[in-house]
Amino acid sequence: MLNAIVVGAGFAGSTHWIPAITKSNQWELIGVVESNVRRLAEVSHSLPKGCWTAESVRAIPDAAPKDAVAWVVTPDHLPVVKDLAAAGFTRMVIEKPLVAREREVGDFLTFAGVHDLKVYALDHYLQKALPVFLVLNRISEHDPHVDLVSFRGEHSLREIIGALGEIEGASLVNVEAGELGIPYLDQHPDYERDLETGGAIRDLGPHAFAPLIAAGLLHTGAPIHDVSLARLVRDWRTFVPVRKRDELEMWVTVLFEHVGRSVNVSFGKVPMKGGERSLTVRGKNGFCFLALPRNRDAVLMTNDGRTTRLALAVSTNDAAVAEVGWYFEGRLPASFDGYLHAACRAIELGHLIREAYFKESLR
Repeated sequence: MLNAIVVGAGFAGSTHWIPAITKSNQWELIGVVESNVRRLAEVSHSLPKGCWTAESVRAIPDAAPKDAVAWVVTPDHLPVVKDLAAAGFTRMVIEKPLVAREREVGDFLTFAGVHDLKVYALDHYLQKALPVFLVLNRISEHDPHVDLVSFRGEHSLREIIGALGEIEGASLVNVEAGELGIPYLDQHPDYERDLETGGAIRDLGPHAFAPLIAAGLLHTGAPIHDVSLARLVRDWRTFVPVRKRDELEMWVTVLFEHVGRSVNVSFGKVPMKGGERSLTVRGKNGFCFLALPRNRDAVLMTNDGRTTRLALAVSTNDAAVAEVGWYFEGRLPASFDGYLHAACRAIELGHLIREAYFKESLR
């Protein structure tokens, strides 16, 4: 079994990763680090027997095995990564976003290289996209990832893998509304105010771009043919265009060209009920539609009229925990880098989008 240390027992740590790691037969949770004493006390009663707690990385017991995998689930990751490396840990899972600021991507990669860190970039949307990775031939039939996807319909597994053929276009939409929209802004005012870490691109951009990059549908050199950024007005009732660099976007639409094919991406916080989260990929041989909310199926339809429904065989949390385990056990293909490339390029792409917008809008 792999030893896990969770650093950060806030909402994501306490509701997602501590329970998922604890129930997995691949992992043993040996420690939890949380600087908020009250929060640490709240989770302590649910920890497995023998699991220690600490209020900082520097307070981790000396006896803790240095080959343990540290799950970093804190608001600002880079300082924690540096403290963990100083303490001797080199295997880490880092929740989205990999770094909080675009300028930190280079620093992170340099630091990881110098300290020989093995990193897995954690983002639920990557697990949600696994059915699409199959139809795009990003996963082979001998890859353990196949075990995470169930399917029922008129195609065999061999027919599903690479079913779409040559790709003609893709579209991703992530409209966060209702509970995920306006109340979220109430609880996180920096989302609209912090010029370094706020805005829809930094929050939702990795959810959109990392799966597209990992699927081979987008890259940082893709030409941007159109981009629009909008912000919410003070009463949060409607949008107006972003006009200055110190205004943070809440709504983003971008039209890319990827190897001669269109890729449309739209995402943001919207002042309405409902919402839409989906990924559609059209190929020469058919199309695949994936609803991105949890526990929703993807639908593959080929030009001969046959359809097959694909879904994660387990929850997104359990899929991530399994995939992380395989990664650190060395069971995945050598080309799999724990999504590190996709996570870094997704952050850089967000910066390029804002630059492209202001270059055009200020002419």
